[in-house]
Amino acid sequence: MSQRAIKLILGSLLILPVGQLPVFADAQETPVGILLSAPDAKVVRANSTTPLDAKSCDLLFSGDSIRTGSAAASYLFCAGKSRQTLAPKGEALFEATQVRVRKGKLASQQPAGSCMLPAMLRVSVASQQSYGAMRMRDLDTVPVVAHDRLPPSVLADLAPFEKAAAQSGDDPSPLVGMATVFERAGLLSNAYEVYSKIQSKWPGVIWVKSKLAELDRLLAAKTEPRRIQ
Repeated sequence: MSQRAIKLILGSLLILPVGQLPVFADAQETPVGILLSAPDAKVVRANSTTPLDAKSCDLLFSGDSIRTGSAAASYLFCAGKSRQTLAPKGEALFEATQVRVRKGKLASQQPAGSCMLPAMLRVSVASQQSYGAMRMRDLDTVPVVAHDRLPPSVLADLAPFEKAAAQSGDDPSPLVGMATVFERAGLLSNAYEVYSKIQSKWPGVIWVKSKLAELDRLLAAKTEPRRIQ
């Protein structure tokens, strides 16, 4: 392991209080949705009763639920390929194949286009606030493969997300889809670049910090060519 990777891991762990280290699930799983707008909402993670402040770009897994306050919350549900808005004072449970409204009603529901979310390890509720303090430092410039040199299959997968991103800069899902396409294709440096853009636009989202740290460790152990012109 490179010195840069070791510095990243140790530096991240040292800023956490003793007993506050993150606890992860045993295996990665793919989220079923992503929050698009949640100005006054709470997320209750599966097997927990603790409500957490919801943020745009938060991933939603099967078993998670959201509770709206005085404002509505919008999300993209990938399994049903639909964009839904939960009205104020509502509650919805996310399941593998459907969103079950437990309280209140849906203010709107419309078909969605492509949806692709990254497989992630769940972070335990007890450690989410601590993990939010973890940050990366002293990262080198990460080389990426130029767009015109990407494989045709990757370009095809990127196309709907690039189109959606150009149409709406306030929707995090197209960028998340693009990053996931790169990651699944093994283009880790390109994925890192897109996740960095997501973090810049939607700071403070825990899973994005986790993904950047994961990719940086992988890139530190892998030699990649400089940007192809």
